[in-house]
Amino acid sequence: DVVRQARIMKSLEGTAVPVPPVRWLDNDPGAFGRPYFIVGFVDGDKLAMGEQEHSAADQQRFARSIVAKLAALHSVPWEPLRPIWGDPRPLLEEMGRFDALLDRPLLDPKTTAGSAELRERLRATMPAAPVIGCVHGDFQWSNSLCAGEGVQVVIDWELAQIGAVLIDLGWLCMFSDRKSWVDQSLIPPHAPSPEELADLYRKSVSWPVSDADLRWFRAFAGYRFGSITAFNLMLHRRGKRPDPTWEDIALSSPLLFGRGRELLG
Repeated sequence: DVVRQARIMKSLEGTAVPVPPVRWLDNDPGAFGRPYFIVGFVDGDKLAMGEQEHSAADQQRFARSIVAKLAALHSVPWEPLRPIWGDPRPLLEEMGRFDALLDRPLLDPKTTAGSAELRERLRATMPAAPVIGCVHGDFQWSNSLCAGEGVQVVIDWELAQIGAVLIDLGWLCMFSDRKSWVDQSLIPPHAPSPEELADLYRKSVSWPVSDADLRWFRAFAGYRFGSITAFNLMLHRRGKRPDPTWEDIALSSPLLFGRGRELLG
């Protein structure tokens, strides 16, 4: 629902979360054959896999800014945004979306190794009362465009929801955890460690973030991305959605599931 994505971005205008300026949006397929939105141009570059090489100092500065914007997003009052963002999604329901991907037939068993054990452990240790707020859903290094002193805009809001805010922090930590990846090109060379990211986040929010909860959401991030990887690799190999990059990414699936089990003890 691309128009929903545009409306979500518009709902954040005037907050501390920088979003692309939405110029036009429409559900009418008359102009382009499908619903659409158009945003204004913003000059910036991705911290991971971007077009420019950034110094260590630049990467550290951008990373601090990215975490600050994440904390700002989670601090936005979410109740007034419910008509646009939707009702809060329970954590068990969110996990069920990825269970469903892993339960599909024709997945390569090499990519799902260890997923059942991680699923069982996640269900047994799920936080009972996570902090609820605005969740980006794919908050990682490539979805913030940076320049100058920091983040210019946060992009790619298609997975946004009202839910457990630590979904985002766990996801960002996963993209800084070298123990989770075979191909480490998704991690900026000078990115802070997951522990450093968590400390930056804790200093920017008004609620406590326990080590146990953070470990759970980091493990859940591995479960989410491992599930997505296994599913997308299947689609690629069947010719449903060709994208050979999933062949390389899928090498990390067993690591992602294994790292999740390690984080949960």
